[in-house]
Amino acid sequence: MTQNPEDLSPELVELFATKAPHARDEDPRSLLEWARELREAALTDELSGLVNRRGLYAALEAEQNAVSAGQRASALLVVDIDHHREIARSYGPAGADEVVAAFGDVARGFLRAMDVSGRWDPARFLVVLPHCPLDGAESVAIRLGREFARLLVAGTRDGVEEHIALSLSVGATRFFPGQEASAAVARAKAGVDRAHALGVGQVVTTPR
Repeated sequence: MTQNPEDLSPELVELFATKAPHARDEDPRSLLEWARELREAALTDELSGLVNRRGLYAALEAEQNAVSAGQRASALLVVDIDHHREIARSYGPAGADEVVAAFGDVARGFLRAMDVSGRWDPARFLVVLPHCPLDGAESVAIRLGREFARLLVAGTRDGVEEHIALSLSVGATRFFPGQEASAAVARAKAGVDRAHALGVGQVVTTPR
């Protein structure tokens, strides 16, 4: 629920002012906007620009609740950047960071506004796909991998600048009513593990 700036209590204004003394005399609208910015920053992964793990927990729970309530059918992707450790060894931490940032750019540009993508581990991402059946999620995963592989990310190895080979391994599953969100995460993780076993750039769906 959105709160009207005019309805801000003196206690809330005082709380914001305690955190930012310079804002004590500002309009309540400014304080509300400042609070929104703080909340957004607290839920954002700095390197990728995507949602962080805390934000993903909230998105997973919300989507599982919506599915359990019968509001929609939704899917989940677990996405790994292939050979991320090898990239770090070959191109250094800066090169590995560039690859993570590049995935964030692709995810923000490719996915729908309603989708939630976030960084779960250093080179692992989760993508929550509301109103998306499993076959649709598989299609999204394939196209996302293609978009990522097209990127030209430069790295320096042995003093020579070159383009880093990019690919994604993806596990896809669906949310089931009455389950915990962690069950969907576990199924998608099992899928990405099987994708790794098949090679690079693979997508594996785990319906059950």
